Amino acid sequence: MSSFPARSTRGNALRWGELSPQVMERSWWPQWSDVLTSTDPARLREVAEEPPMGQADSATAFTLARLLEKHTQAQSLTFLTREGYGDSPSTLNKKPRVTVPPDRVIHLHEDTLNTTVSAKIARLNRVPMYWIPEGHAWFVGADIYARSFLVGGSAVCIEAIMGCSELEAHLIKPHDTVAPED
Repeated sequence: MSSFPARSTRGNALRWGELSPQVMERSWWPQWSDVLTSTDPARLREVAEEPPMGQADSATAFTLARLLEKHTQAQSLTFLTREGYGDSPSTLNKKPRVTVPPDRVIHLHEDTLNTTVSAKIARLNRVPMYWIPEGHAWFVGADIYARSFLVGGSAVCIEAIMGCSELEAHLIKPHDTVAPED
């Protein structure tokens, strides 16, 4: 899991662990509400903007995309975006779509890795909720109300994510239960 940062009054990214190290140490699935209730009120005054809910942080997405590109040989990539997810570009209306329970329309758009994940995100002017490379070497997903990405992949891929100093990543183990984010 990779959390989206909060923003300081100066516009700098604030990692959840910087605000509340104790929450990050005791929880593999930290919640923003836990960070808020366990952070020194003086430190909270630095927070000008909470992590976005339902719109992935673009800096986090670009970093993750650059890292994941090194872990696939795929020539094509499928992105899925939920209809009504923020201001979906009108170009998505021309893309194939599927309906999933409970009556949610998901737009599918495909591209090659020649344009790169990063370029696709920039061209859409938003971060798709799901990224699936041909061959399924890894998978990225985010709930509509999420403040983080969930990433599945090989041990080498996940180790690279965990070791990336630009991401605030937390390892989720197979026996862990994924709770809805607040």
